[in-house]
Amino acid sequence: MRMTDRLPAKSQAYELFEHFVNNVDCHYRLLHVPTARASLDKCYREVTAGYEPHHTSLMLLFSIFASSVFFWFDDHGQAVPSAPKYSKTASVLYGRTAIALFEKVRATTPISIAVLQALGILSHLFINSEGFSDAFQLLRNSGLVMAQSLRIHQLDTPKRCRERAQKPVDMVEIETQRRIWWHVVSSDW
Repeated sequence: MRMTDRLPAKSQAYELFEHFVNNVDCHYRLLHVPTARASLDKCYREVTAGYEPHHTSLMLLFSIFASSVFFWFDDHGQAVPSAPKYSKTASVLYGRTAIALFEKVRATTPISIAVLQALGILSHLFINSEGFSDAFQLLRNSGLVMAQSLRIHQLDTPKRCRERAQKPVDMVEIETQRRIWWHVVSSDW
């Protein structure tokens, strides 16, 4: 079975994405929404054209879908009245798919901001669904180590600020890295 076989229908994917942006990501703001939406668009264009999207993009999307479905339910496991009837098992399926993709990405792909975003989203999901479980600890610690290997903890040192002043940089990427680092740090507090 291909990972893309587990993707929701395109209309459901957009519904889950918007729910995530409006109701989940607003609590920690790890995503640059236009960039993530463009990734969603690209993924579904590739699937429609018969291509397999990059595992990193899929990992991020599945983490968004898992979190979106999970937070569509209230504290008693009942779907919020205004929500579509998603199954909580969909959250588990999407979450497991994201974890399986993480294993593939970790073994074959250089660390990226999208992977760190996905790990942040998944760790937020797991702390809410399982508490301080082994899975949560693995996700959080993996994110910490990967963020440090990208040196985003040194993003605002005087040396790095001077380097950015000398050459053009993508300020959206810089701000996203900042958000990721502060999410990693604050989740440890």
